[in-house]
Amino acid sequence: MREGFTRVVCGVDGRRLGFEAARQAARLTSPEGRVTLVGVVELFAALAGRWGEEPARRRPRTSDDRSLDECVAELTERAQASLAWAEAQTAGAAEVRSRVVEGEVHDGLLGAAGQEDADLVAVGAHGGGRLTGALLAEAAALVLHDAPCSVLVARHGFDPARFPVRVVVGVDGSEESLAALEAASGIRRRAGGTLVVVTAGADQDAAVAALDGLADPHERVATPERPVDALTTAARTADLTVVGSRGLHGRQALGSVSERV
Repeated sequence: MREGFTRVVCGVDGRRLGFEAARQAARLTSPEGRVTLVGVVELFAALAGRWGEEPARRRPRTSDDRSLDECVAELTERAQASLAWAEAQTAGAAEVRSRVVEGEVHDGLLGAAGQEDADLVAVGAHGGGRLTGALLAEAAALVLHDAPCSVLVARHGFDPARFPVRVVVGVDGSEESLAALEAASGIRRRAGGTLVVVTAGADQDAAVAALDGLADPHERVATPERPVDALTTAARTADLTVVGSRGLHGRQALGSVSERV
């Protein structure tokens, strides 16, 4: 069983949660693995002079003496500075790379994930509500829906130096939940923390059967609550929640447990 991801792509966008994503991604990368930090320069952001949480430096529709190439070059320089800072947060990975790409954020990250044959893509949480994130085409929501591999949506960790101390995983007996359990067990084993297995709903026979062969020490939370409610409740005392994804897209994804969690 693997004890870390080996090829990780992490989006760095100048926000604090982007840097947090880099730190957490490095903690989840195996000792022989590689983290590729990616800064994506969007055309609109370049024209506005917007990067990270800083306010825009100019109005995109206002004419000034800057050409498009100059705007892109300016934003590229700021992205490179953020990548250099993020590299300092990724201690533990055997190899760290960084690069700047142009285009839409989600396309840039998904493209990098494909080129790197990534088994994990990390992004900072978009900070909005579920529907707000989807309707505004936030990168975190789009990557979560469309990535061909596991996705880490990073929020601020309780103890960044020891992340992840407490790992929560939802199990319902499905193949997707068993894959999540395997990943969570490997992460717990490497970090030395606590594994909390959540089973929810009225019928838990399949989940109980799936746990019969689990040798890893763990706590179990069994509740008749809906899976979404049970997982979000358990997550309040954890710093990493692992949920299997069934590969749903579009409106279907808005009703999936993984997207809602």
